[in-house]
Amino acid sequence: MLHVRRVQQFWLASTTASLTSFVYVVAHTLLSHVCGVMFAVECVELITAAMILSD
Repeated sequence: MLHVRRVQQFWLASTTASLTSFVYVVAHTLLSHVCGVMFAVECVELITAAMILSD
């Protein structure tokens, strides 16, 4: 019976670890994507401002 409990604990630990890493990867990807989009918007605004100023 003790062996089953050990297996359950190990399974729970590995599942928790993989879920945590999955959530981390998803969050990291979303954050970098959002930052990339915001950076692109900033670039577009800068280019637009430069074009308006050069006119």
